[in-house]
Amino acid sequence: EALAEWADGGPTGRRGSSALTRWLAVGALALLFLAGGVLGTRWWLANPAVNAPETEPMALPTSAPSPVPTAPPVVQPKAESAYLSLEGVPEGAALLVDGERLQVALPIVHVPVAPGSHRIRIEKPGHKAWEQKLEFKAAQEQRLVASLPMLGPLTGYLTFNTMPWAKVLLGERELGETPLVRLKLPVGRHSLTVLPLGKGPARVVVVEVQPGQLTLKTLNL
Repeated sequence: EALAEWADGGPTGRRGSSALTRWLAVGALALLFLAGGVLGTRWWLANPAVNAPETEPMALPTSAPSPVPTAPPVVQPKAESAYLSLEGVPEGAALLVDGERLQVALPIVHVPVAPGSHRIRIEKPGHKAWEQKLEFKAAQEQRLVASLPMLGPLTGYLTFNTMPWAKVLLGERELGETPLVRLKLPVGRHSLTVLPLGKGPARVVVVEVQPGQLTLKTLNL
């Protein structure tokens, strides 16, 4: 009877139809959830980087930059000097190269000079200057003779006195006894031998006589 009622749509049949509908709906939802889970799992496996937890990038160890090799400094070779030697230069003369006075001692031998063209001048008061323009080559030496003729008077005067008095000689020539007043002598340097008239050793005195001028000299023995 109950089956007949359900088939005929009676009360019992209506209740059975409603329950079946609910079960079918539940089954459909379950299938939907299952299908969604399967699809989500497949998408997650296909995109692991998207689903991986965020982590800070690992810093790679760094090393100090290697020094850049530098080329050694270029050393420019020094220019080799030329040289000058002069003969016949009187005592007290000055050497000038291109107008610049050089502090050199006589004799002038092997004086270094920069290679090239230079004006060489030798001068001394009371003498005519010697001057020439010379060409110098590296590592070579110019050897010349310089002549400085005297100008004006070739003599000067000397007044010489000693305490006590003495005899004065120029070389082997006796000049007399002191005081010597306005004694005429050749221009230049002279070595005088002084012999005391009393007791005492001989002395040697150097005097410089200038052209036409009076030179004064006093010596205590």
